[in-house]
Amino acid sequence: MDMEAAVATKFVKWEVPTLESLHECKVYRLRMKVNNGEVLNREEKNWITEKVKQQYLFQKCDTIARMAV
Repeated sequence: MDMEAAVATKFVKWEVPTLESLHECKVYRLRMKVNNGEVLNREEKNWITEKVKQQYLFQKCDTIARMAV
């Protein structure tokens, strides 16, 4: 498998949905756009930034909550 062209790589032992079933997902569409050498517009970049920020804040809050116990 060519890793540059890979949209995703399975890294778990359990069953996961096939990539074909996820082709309508925004993340999948954005990854394909990047893989094809297309430029992301500002709205797409902002969406990615917001999702990364949300994940970071969730992990930070989870860590703080564990430390408080």
